[in-house]
Amino acid sequence: MDVLLVDPDDPALNIKAAIRAAASGDMILMDPNDTENLQLGLIDDDGAGPGMAIGPDPIGKAINPAFINQANEVVAFHRQLTESGW
Repeated sequence: MDVLLVDPDDPALNIKAAIRAAASGDMILMDPNDTENLQLGLIDDDGAGPGMAIGPDPIGKAINPAFINQANEVVAFHRQLTESGW
């Protein structure tokens, strides 16, 4: 799942690859039958129940922890570029 080193000499390419991977809905949720509604802030657990709030609690249960780690890496990488004036 580590896509940040697509090309160590091209930071823009690395960011684009990370964004493409992070944008895949299949990677966000662990169960492909689950859906997310970002506007309502809910994860629908295959239609069972009222849905659960998106937040730290569903990480590892419904939200793929590898996706969260990858998103954190993208944010950290972007922060480094911003701070360096790139």
